[in-house]
Amino acid sequence: MTVTDPDLVDEQLAAALAGLSAAADQLAAAIRELTDTTKEKTT
Repeated sequence: MTVTDPDLVDEQLAAALAGLSAAADQLAAAIRELTDTTKEKTT
């Protein structure tokens, strides 16, 4: 797919970055949960 409209490219890029940011947040939350449960088990 070739997109020549710069506005469209900007929108797609922004959407991709937003999705990536949300995924990173979910990953961080999952890691926090994992470390929390690990701490609970070891203490």
